[in-house]
Amino acid sequence: MLRKKKSSYEVLIYRDDQWMLEHLLEDEDQAKSAADRLMLQPTTAGVRVTKKIQRNDGGSVAVVVSEVMKTSMPLTQIRIADGIEAPFCETLEDFYALSSRLTIRRLLADYLDQKVLMVSEVLHCADEADKLLGVTPLMKSAVMTAAGSHARLTGRDGAASRNSLNKRVEEMAARARTARSSYQRNYKARQAFAPLVAKFGKTSGKSGGSRFALVHAACTELLGARDWTGKLSRLTDWLYEPLDDYAVTVLDGLIADLLVSNGAIRELFGPDADPSLRLCRLFDVIKGDETSPLLTPLTDNLRALAHQFDAGRLPQARQAALLHIQIQLNDAKASARDTKASSFMTLLERLVTEKGVEGGPEMAEALTTRHARTQEQGGLTGLKEAMGRLLALMGEPGRKINYIQALAHSPLSQRQPRLMLEALDDLAAKPRLISSFVDSGSHPVQKMKVLSNTHALLSAAQLPGDVRSKLMHMVEMVFTDFLTENRILEKIDNPDVNLRQRVIKLAQLCTQGLLTPGRPLEMARSRLLTLVSRHGFEAMVVSDIADPAERKRELASLQELLAAVPPPESRTAEQRGSEGSATEAAQTRLLDHGGMAGSGAGKLAGPSSPENRVCPSCFAPGYTDSCPTCGYRHMPSQRDGFILAPNTMLTGRYRIGRVLGLGGFGITYIGKDERLHALVAVKEYYPSMYSVRMPGSSLVAPSGAEQAGPYRVGMEKFLDEARLLAQFRNTAEIVDVLDFFTENGTAYMVMEYLEGRSLQEVLNERGGRLPFGEALSVILPVMRGLSHVHDKNVLHRDISPDNIYITSDKRSKLLDFGAARMAISQGEQNLTVILKRGYAPLEQYNAGGRQGPWTDVYALCATFYRTLTGQMPADSLARIEQDDLIPPSRLGVAIPPAVEKVLLKGLSLRGAERHQDMIELLSDFEAGLTGRK
Repeated sequence: MLRKKKSSYEVLIYRDDQWMLEHLLEDEDQAKSAADRLMLQPTTAGVRVTKKIQRNDGGSVAVVVSEVMKTSMPLTQIRIADGIEAPFCETLEDFYALSSRLTIRRLLADYLDQKVLMVSEVLHCADEADKLLGVTPLMKSAVMTAAGSHARLTGRDGAASRNSLNKRVEEMAARARTARSSYQRNYKARQAFAPLVAKFGKTSGKSGGSRFALVHAACTELLGARDWTGKLSRLTDWLYEPLDDYAVTVLDGLIADLLVSNGAIRELFGPDADPSLRLCRLFDVIKGDETSPLLTPLTDNLRALAHQFDAGRLPQARQAALLHIQIQLNDAKASARDTKASSFMTLLERLVTEKGVEGGPEMAEALTTRHARTQEQGGLTGLKEAMGRLLALMGEPGRKINYIQALAHSPLSQRQPRLMLEALDDLAAKPRLISSFVDSGSHPVQKMKVLSNTHALLSAAQLPGDVRSKLMHMVEMVFTDFLTENRILEKIDNPDVNLRQRVIKLAQLCTQGLLTPGRPLEMARSRLLTLVSRHGFEAMVVSDIADPAERKRELASLQELLAAVPPPESRTAEQRGSEGSATEAAQTRLLDHGGMAGSGAGKLAGPSSPENRVCPSCFAPGYTDSCPTCGYRHMPSQRDGFILAPNTMLTGRYRIGRVLGLGGFGITYIGKDERLHALVAVKEYYPSMYSVRMPGSSLVAPSGAEQAGPYRVGMEKFLDEARLLAQFRNTAEIVDVLDFFTENGTAYMVMEYLEGRSLQEVLNERGGRLPFGEALSVILPVMRGLSHVHDKNVLHRDISPDNIYITSDKRSKLLDFGAARMAISQGEQNLTVILKRGYAPLEQYNAGGRQGPWTDVYALCATFYRTLTGQMPADSLARIEQDDLIPPSRLGVAIPPAVEKVLLKGLSLRGAERHQDMIELLSDFEAGLTGRK
C-alpha cells in the first residue's frame, strides 16, 4: 500500500519589501484563517499561503494556494523610476530582447520585487501578465514613460507612441495566453531543463516562436519557487545539465533578469549587509571568483553560479549585473545610505583596476556621483571634490588613468565639458605628494619608474588633448618635487665618487627612460653638462686608467653613451631668447662631438638602424614600432619598469624578448638561444615583494635590508626547482629545463619553448568542461609523467588545471614544480603545508600529514573530475562531516561506470583507500576502459 505524501501549509506575510514565514500548519483551512487575521494588521502589505508537498526523492515543492496584496499598495507605494530612457522597438521580438527587459524591469521594479517576479515571467506567463494589466494606474504610468522616451527618439507624436505601445502590450499578453495550455508545471518532482529544450527548443530558427515556448515553460517552472533563492537554485541546477549553446543562452537571459532585480540582490547577497557590500558580492560572482571570502556566508548556489561566470557562459547576466551596480550607485535614496566607507573602497578596487573600468564610462560617472553624495558640498563643486577624493583613493597610477579616461568619455563630461579641467586645476593646487601617485613605501628607483610609466601611459591614453596635457604636467611637477626633496641627483653626483662613474650614472639616468621629458630630464641633463663642460674633462675622466689603449676605448664608450642623451626640448625663440639659444648650442656640442676620444674614435654610434633591431616576439630583423613579420607591437604598461629590456643578453647566449607570463615570484620571457638559433622560455627569479630592478641596468637587488634574507632563501628554492626539473630532462610529459644560472644578482631557468595553453585556459574557452574521451587524452599522459616523478622519490603537490599545459600539437605537459619536494623517503617527517583548495587531499592540510604518491593521485583525480564535470570537487575538509561528492554520471557526464569507480576511489578522503601510486591508478583506468578485471 502506498503511503500518502505528507503536506503542510506555510503562511507568509509581505513586510519591509520581503516575504517572511509566519506560520507552518497542517490544515489548509487553518492556514487561510491565519492569513485572514494577518491581513488585518496595519503593517502587513500582503499574505500568501503555500502548500508544501514532499517529493518521492525526499525533497519538497511549494505550490501557491492563495495570495492577497492590499489594494492600496500598487496604487500608492509602487512608483515608476525617474529618468528612464526606453530603447525603441520596431518588431514584437524586440520587446523580449535584453535591453528591453532591463528597461521594463526598471519601470516596474517595485511591483516586480513585491511579487517576487522576473520580467520574463510576466512577459511569458499569462496569469502574471493579466495580474499586471489589472493594475491600471501602474501600467498607464509605465506606458506613458516609455512612450515619452520613444517620442524623443523618433520625433513621433506622444499620443501615437502611447497607442503603438498599448497595442504591443496587448499583443504580448495575447501571446502569453495562447502559450498557457502548451505546458503545465510539474508539481511532483523538480523539472530538469534538458527535456524542456528537447520539447520546445530551437527548431529551424525561423522566428522567435520556439524560443518563446521554451522560455514560457522555464518561467512556468520558476513560478513554483516562492522566493529568489528558490529561483536561483533551479537556474543553477539547470546550468549544470549537459546543454547546447542555444539552451545556455536562454538560461543566461533568465539569470540576467534575476540579477538586475533589487529584491533578488537584497535577498541573495545579504539583507543585513550595507548596499556597497552587496554590490561587492555581486561583482565577485560575475567575475567568477568562487573562492571570494565575501561569498563564504552565502548560499552555495552563488559559488556555483560564479563558476559558470568564470567559464564565460553568461555574458547577458554579466551585462545585467553591471547595469544593476551602476543603477544602485546612481540611486540617491539607496547608494549613499548605510554604506560603510570600507565597503565602498572594496567596491572601488573591484570596479577600477589597472586593466580598465568595469562597466565603462557610465560606471565611472556612477562612482563619481555616488561619492559626491557623501560630501558636504553639492552640485559641480561636489563632483569636482569627489573626483579628487576618488583619485586619492586609487593607489596605482594605472587605475587613476583608467578612471580619468573613462570619465572623460562619460555622459557627465559631455554635459559638463569644463568639469574635468576645473577638477584637475583644484587637484594641482593642493600639495603634490609622491604618495598620491605611488606607494610611499616603494624603493626610490621603483617610484621613479612608476612616475615615468605613468607619464608614458598618459601620453597614449584616449583623453582630450587639454586633459592629457594637464595631467602630464602634473606628473612632471610631482617628479620634479620628488627629485628635489629627496636629493636624488645630488646623491648620484657625489663628489666622493669617481668622476667617470658619476658621468655614466647620470647619462644612464637620462637615456634609460627613467625620467619624464621636461623638467625632470632637464635637471639631470643640466647636472651632466656641468660635469662634461669642465676644463680638461677628457683627461680627468680617464685619469685613473694607466693603459693608453684602455683610455681610448673607455673614452669611445663614454662618447657613445653621451651621444644618446636626448637633446633639449624644442622651444620657441621667444621662450628661450638669444642667450638660451647659444647655451643650447654649446650644450649640444659638449654631448655630440667627435674629438673626445681622439681621431681613433671614429663616428658616433647612433641608434640601431631598423634592419639591426629584432622583434621581441619572433626575433625577426627590421623591428620598429611593429614587426613586419609577425605584426607584434609593444604597448607601454606599468610592468615596463621592472622587466628586462628586449634584446638583453644573458650569459652571452640567450637573447630576451617579450614577457610570456608574470607572477608574484618570477617573470617568464620568450628568448632565443643564439648558439642553437632556437626559441626558449627564460624564467627570471623576481619576487615583487622583496626585490627591485636597478635603473638603467638588468641588475636585481633586494628592496631593503629586511628583504635580503627572504630574497636569498627564495632564490635558493628557485634553483632547487631548476635542479629538480633537470632530472626529468627528455621525459615527454614534463617541461624540459635546458639550463639554469645566476646573473644580475638573481637566477634564471631556461626551458623548452611551448606553444599552447594551460588546461584551465582551454576549459574557460570550452564552457568549463571537456568530453570524456578528450579529457582522458589530457590526463593519461600526466599520469605517466608523474610515475617517472615518483620513481625519483619526488612529489609534485600542486597539480591542477593551471599546471597542466596542452601544446599546439595536443601533447600534455606538467608544469610548476615549485611545491615539489624530495619527500617519499622521508616517511612521517613534516612537510610544508602547500595546498590548492578543491585539489588538495586531507593530508596536505596538516604539516605532519603522511604524504606520498597517493597525495598526487588525489590532486590528479580532482583535476580529471573538474575537467569532466565543469566543477571542482568539494573541498576535502568540507567532506569530513558530510561527503557530498557527486559522481560525474549524476552530473550528466557520459563516463563508463568502471572508469567512474576508479576515479572516485582516487578521490577517497583517506590516503590508504586510494591508489598508492600512479602505476596502480593508470592500470585501473586502463582496465576500466578495456573491461578487463
